[in-house]
Amino acid sequence: MTERFPPDKTREMPPSERPEPSISIREVIEALSVENVHETYSGRVEVTDLKEQLETEGHIFIIRGDRAYSDKEDQDLGVANPKFWLYENLLQTPRIQEALHDHPEHKLFDGVGFSALEALRYHARKLNRKAVVVMSSGVVIGDHLRDPNIEIIQAEGPAEEGYVAEQARVLSQRHDIIPLHQALYGARALAPVGNKVVKIIRESGIQPDATFWTIASGSNVLGIGGKIKEAFPDVETVVVEPDINKTIDPSLDLLDSTAVKSFA
Repeated sequence: MTERFPPDKTREMPPSERPEPSISIREVIEALSVENVHETYSGRVEVTDLKEQLETEGHIFIIRGDRAYSDKEDQDLGVANPKFWLYENLLQTPRIQEALHDHPEHKLFDGVGFSALEALRYHARKLNRKAVVVMSSGVVIGDHLRDPNIEIIQAEGPAEEGYVAEQARVLSQRHDIIPLHQALYGARALAPVGNKVVKIIRESGIQPDATFWTIASGSNVLGIGGKIKEAFPDVETVVVEPDINKTIDPSLDLLDSTAVKSFA
């Protein structure tokens, strides 16, 4: 979360240097709700049916994030992932467009993993912008990921706690950045892709039984999975996690709203 300066200090600061206000719970709920996102992504989204390859009785549809931007001549499919779609739509939002217009020299900023780093690098280059990113303390950043136009700040604190704390520190101290907040606004940015996937599924004539997801920020499961669930209410949403370093307690009853709120 963004740190607040004391009110008297904030009023004394130039508008361009004032920190972002803290985000309310209502704003978080609105940011993670995709029901009112009706537009459909106009770019290419590939869905592959593995029924024949795996010789299964039913259909297994794969949303090909690894083929994102496959129609772009300058895309390296070796690094393709859904974050390319996410940042494309996020950068087109009025909030970011206004910031880009008002601050032509500011750098793009976000907390990222490897997938988001590759996507943000691509879009920053397209905008002729530099970028600043925070990565967690546990990742090993190879030389091949280094870029003179990307400032990588590695968190010092442990895991998610240190990752979030470092972003808060950067947001409170740097006044040359445009915060993107993909973890908060990513679901809505991917919802148009979800609408595209729903269209593809409906055209196939198949009624899906379940969707399966791995999660980090939750943008895919909320943005794409949320639109699938909206279109096919009976579909089961399944989150797949490794046996170690689980994000969600296996004993947590996800249908118990009180337990989920307590866990969150």
